[in-house]
Amino acid sequence: MLLNLRRRAISLRTCLVALMMVASVPMALFMSVQIVRDAQGEMQRMAAQLEATTAAAAAAVERELTASAESLALLAHASVLRAGDVEGFGAMLRSWPQPLLRRSWDAVFVLDERLQRSVYSSGPAPWQWPDGGGTADGGRLRVTGLVRSPDGTWAMAVAVRVGDGPYWLGAWIEAAYWQALLERTSLPEGGFATLYDGEHRIIARTMSPGRFVGGMLPPGAVARMGTRASGVHRAELLEGGDTYAAWQRLSQGGWGVGAGVPAQPLEARATQSMLRAFGIAAACLLAGVFIALRLARQVTRPLAALGAGQPWDGVLAVREVASLRDALGEVRAGEAAARQRLQHKADEFAAVFDGSPIGLAFAQDSSARQRRFNPALQSLLQPPEGGGAVQVSQDGQVIGFEQTPLAVAASTGRPVGATTLELRWEGSDALRIVVVQAVPLRDADGRPRGAIAAVVDVTDRQRAEQAAQRANEAKDRFLAMLSHELRNPLNAITSAAEVLQLLGDAGAQRTEAADARGIIARQTRHLAHLVADLLDMARVVAGDVTLAPAPLDLAALAAEQAARQAAAPGLAAHRVVLDLHAAWTVADRARMAQVLLNLLENARKYTPAGGSITLTTRSEHGRAVLEVSDTGRGIPAELQAQAFDAFVQGERRLDRQEGGLGLGLALVQRIVQLHGGTVGVRSSGQGSVFRVELPGAEPPRSDEPAGNPRRATPRHVLLIDDNADALQALRSALVLEGHEVHCASDGDQGLRRLLARRPEVAVIDLGLPGLDGYEVARRSRAAGFAGCLVALSGYSSQRDVRTAMKAGFDVQLPKPVDFARLREVLARPL
Repeated sequence: MLLNLRRRAISLRTCLVALMMVASVPMALFMSVQIVRDAQGEMQRMAAQLEATTAAAAAAVERELTASAESLALLAHASVLRAGDVEGFGAMLRSWPQPLLRRSWDAVFVLDERLQRSVYSSGPAPWQWPDGGGTADGGRLRVTGLVRSPDGTWAMAVAVRVGDGPYWLGAWIEAAYWQALLERTSLPEGGFATLYDGEHRIIARTMSPGRFVGGMLPPGAVARMGTRASGVHRAELLEGGDTYAAWQRLSQGGWGVGAGVPAQPLEARATQSMLRAFGIAAACLLAGVFIALRLARQVTRPLAALGAGQPWDGVLAVREVASLRDALGEVRAGEAAARQRLQHKADEFAAVFDGSPIGLAFAQDSSARQRRFNPALQSLLQPPEGGGAVQVSQDGQVIGFEQTPLAVAASTGRPVGATTLELRWEGSDALRIVVVQAVPLRDADGRPRGAIAAVVDVTDRQRAEQAAQRANEAKDRFLAMLSHELRNPLNAITSAAEVLQLLGDAGAQRTEAADARGIIARQTRHLAHLVADLLDMARVVAGDVTLAPAPLDLAALAAEQAARQAAAPGLAAHRVVLDLHAAWTVADRARMAQVLLNLLENARKYTPAGGSITLTTRSEHGRAVLEVSDTGRGIPAELQAQAFDAFVQGERRLDRQEGGLGLGLALVQRIVQLHGGTVGVRSSGQGSVFRVELPGAEPPRSDEPAGNPRRATPRHVLLIDDNADALQALRSALVLEGHEVHCASDGDQGLRRLLARRPEVAVIDLGLPGLDGYEVARRSRAAGFAGCLVALSGYSSQRDVRTAMKAGFDVQLPKPVDFARLREVLARPL
């Protein structure tokens, strides 16, 4: 009929009906095909929904397993457990509040290396690891399938290795927890979810859990899944019938999660939908033909009237313009809503960009010429006072902006990983170390249109790491030096003692015996000096130093120390030059003597034999100045800034004949600072000059004449010490000086002899067996003893001295005994 349209005229009604038929028949055919496709699409959507449900449930189970493994790994780092103290670990867990452990855990246990014996459990624990356990993380993580726990309930276990030791730390998680976790999963209407282990045993199930938990998946379902990680299939339902199910395997323990819906209701709904759609299509086709006929009549009648020249009094309503008007209004409203959404996103980006504490840079073109920095980055790039343009360096080489991660990502379209850069400013020594990471931005065609970069300031972290490394290296050097320094005097003392043992009392060998005694005395003094340096350094650092300031002339102190050291073996090989002028200050004489002695000792160590050491004192601009200069090899430039740091020393020969622990100059600096002064050093290849400046003071109006040292009056002395060698040596020394000496070797015996003999002076070791030295002093004072009590202790801080004085002692002397101070105590009037 359509082929004859050009041959003969047809009516509009026929044309409209034919047009409706031409449009409706293909539409009906298309609708039939579409109905089938819709049914298939419904199945695909259901499959996608099942896969999404499975993925969500699998993710939830994975998170719990991962969280349990991470929590166990964190517990496994407990020092008591890594040290093998299982009972201490249990006590630690019991002392923690319950929320510190995971709520999913039923019990925590520790197994031995072979997972065959439980060595600790906070509840029911296996004597051996259940069969079916999978491993992960390089064999350091184990996850079981569903097993019967020791108390008979269904559960599973997860365990991690404790370091490289012999234990595994694990936790029981009951199946009820997984059941509750699975029931929180959002499922399709009428759907169900199943959690199963690596052996396809059901751990939890939302449908009939009491009936099927602990059972096996249907063999047909297992066969269809095979070894694939995920998928969708039709399989038999445990309750009977078929089901459409999706599954996904977990990465840990070989577990899997499945979700499904019964097949029969789904297929019945699809059939009903198809029948209903076909009926609607047929009804629509008939309605279309009917409407076409009615419209043709309504159109042909006015057309016929107009064609006949007859007026048409009826209403001819044309709604296209109104429809177009309505359509345009809807388009405008949609555009406004879209613009508002874009503006909201732009505002959100601006808030994040401007408010982020991390530096952000935004390149708006591929050449990165148009750039925007957020306030955090602008603050980071702000030049310091006096600084100029910023320079960017990578691995010590200055780079241009086009080589920075932001420019590279913007121009190449490739992301740039974390890159460490150094920022310096012209005319300034300031340095900032940053880590930069950049990602490109692309247009609709995938071409790079810019980039965004994040900049993190890691300067303080790197400095802290470098400081920690330097401290660790200093510690290692100190331990090596301490070992060497202690071995030298101990070796000499041992050899000298052996000489005395071999010589016996032979009178012809008195010279050798005297030499041996001299060696022992010198090396003992050296050991005492080492220990004194360590103790003084500890006291200064801890702030436990009490000064006794008095007017002091540095010139007189320097002359006295130079004369005292002139005969020392070390300085005898050097020429000492004195350039002394009055330099008065207010200071602790003993501590300033220690400063001068350490400076002289430092000059002696680093000045070759035959060199000269110059001592200079003077007043300069209201300051008392002391300088010690030498003609040694000097201090390397790289060490001058660290010259006064503890344990820092210049290059030493392998034999370390100079000795020392590297504490002398550190003590000098801290003692001078305690006096409100400063100390510095200048050095070159021709020697070094150490300069001490102290606040100046006016000389006193009159100097008291120095009294003659009192000679010790023979005293009746009681020694109480549990160290037999120390007791005998001190007794012999006092007897040789003319004192009457009695001894006791413990606190109880010492107290009895003290109260029975009533000596003039009692020298008491504080660390005694039985009654300690403090208790001996208290009880003797309570019994009315009025003599002098002298405490001997290896501890000599101000707090230790106060404790001894409170117990009743008159004097505390540190070990080893300084005989000069002991003689002063014995020479005091009683």
